[in-house]
Amino acid sequence: MKTMQQQKHCTIDDIGISITGEDAKPTIEAVDLYLHKFASTGGKCPKCDAQLGGLLGSFMWGLVHGEGYCTGGFNGPCCWPCRALHRIHDSDGREIFDRALPVILAYHPEFITQE
Repeated sequence: MKTMQQQKHCTIDDIGISITGEDAKPTIEAVDLYLHKFASTGGKCPKCDAQLGGLLGSFMWGLVHGEGYCTGGFNGPCCWPCRALHRIHDSDGREIFDRALPVILAYHPEFITQE
């Protein structure tokens, strides 16, 4: 596993979406800009390496809509913040997709502060 400082940022390729056509480039750029705050981890927690999604995934919904945290870890839940519902907007503020994208993504360590 990479150290947290070496984590790559998430891109549209990481979530398995392909956008084509004459307007693809600005849409891809808007999606990548949104995804930049998340880590490219292949669906695993960047802190404890637990699988976040699936039947036995280590994700628990939080109090804020779409947000949650990792429940993996050997000494209790690691509590790494994640988001599971994503509403992505273009540069004009319009939603790109007609519904929230349901994919669990862990926030990139660059955007996490410890108190």
